[in-house]
Amino acid sequence: MVAFVRILLVVVLAWAASACVHIRGSTAADIRGFVQPPRYGGQAAGHGVSLKAEPEAYAQSKDEDHTGTLRPFVRVDPIDTGRTHYDVRQADYRYRDDHWSFGIGAGLFDWGVMENHRIVDVLNQKDLVEDLDGSEKLGQPYTKVGYDGGKWSLSVYYMPFFRDRTFPGARGRLRFPAVIDTTDPFFESSLGRWHPNVAARLGVTLGEFDLGLSGFSGTSREPRFFGQLTDDEVLVGYDFLEQVSLDAQWTHGGFVAKAEGLARWWSASLRLSGAVALGLEYWLFDLGGKGVDLTFATEAYWDSRLPDQPITFYDHDIFAGLRLGLSDVGSTEFLTGAMTDWTTGFTFVRAEASRRFGQHWRMYLDLRGFVGQTTGLESALRNDHYGQLRIAYFF
Repeated sequence: MVAFVRILLVVVLAWAASACVHIRGSTAADIRGFVQPPRYGGQAAGHGVSLKAEPEAYAQSKDEDHTGTLRPFVRVDPIDTGRTHYDVRQADYRYRDDHWSFGIGAGLFDWGVMENHRIVDVLNQKDLVEDLDGSEKLGQPYTKVGYDGGKWSLSVYYMPFFRDRTFPGARGRLRFPAVIDTTDPFFESSLGRWHPNVAARLGVTLGEFDLGLSGFSGTSREPRFFGQLTDDEVLVGYDFLEQVSLDAQWTHGGFVAKAEGLARWWSASLRLSGAVALGLEYWLFDLGGKGVDLTFATEAYWDSRLPDQPITFYDHDIFAGLRLGLSDVGSTEFLTGAMTDWTTGFTFVRAEASRRFGQHWRMYLDLRGFVGQTTGLESALRNDHYGQLRIAYFF
């Protein structure tokens, strides 16, 4: 074994010496302010500046078959200790030839085709202190083997370790009424975080159609919550999950139709539920010959999970939005949209704008609001309308 490790180390060092190494990434300052005072005891007003850094070192062999990536992440928030955290988004080695691929380490993966929320995307854990919509993810330890047959591809994953979901702390905004205690979560598996997870995905391209058939078996990334009689904190638990899913996309000119569907068997009792997402997009390119691109998008979500299963914002909701891109020197972009629960009318509104300045700087403005009266999960956010200005430097 020792001899094997020495040989492997020599090979890695020899490859690293001949590989082309790139350093890139970004640092940013986020200035965030809330319109209304906090709703729950112990919360801070939330106004302040937090800092984040996400550098990346990327090495690739001369024949481009071997790549290695290291991408750490850190956020420092002086107000919410729950939002101050660090992670390794990616730290892996990957090999690819004409057909076969292999990867090992920690990485980020994307399944599905929807724009606003992908219901079939189950490999990575969500980083909720970075973004409430779950678009930010934690790095997932994995081993992957894949085969690319041209019009079809197959990938198989083994994931030996589970990542816990992140939540705001007691002083943080955008949180539930009770503080989420993440120090000692409950796992249905006796192996806890070390319960093995396996997944596979088959992708097929048929003309204008792109199809994906996926399966997952392991620990659910979505937690359940347990109230305590002794204090106001809430515990989290993670159960078994078996899931099969299908996603499809049809692209015809500027028109795109999307669909995702899944069946899940939750916990050791294999309780069945399902979910469906449907979406339409229409792209208008180079309006008036001025290089302006406009995209309209609408999506609908339905989920049949029962009240004692993990909760979700996307149980019966519809989204509508548009994106405007200007082909100016600053690559200016605007995005606006709203997500509405069609049973309660509660609406999440979002507007974004961004523009590049010079070669390295980019500024982002993000406005979010929560409109309507509800007694459901969304009611926790009624006082949390906020705006955020991000100033980012890319190197």
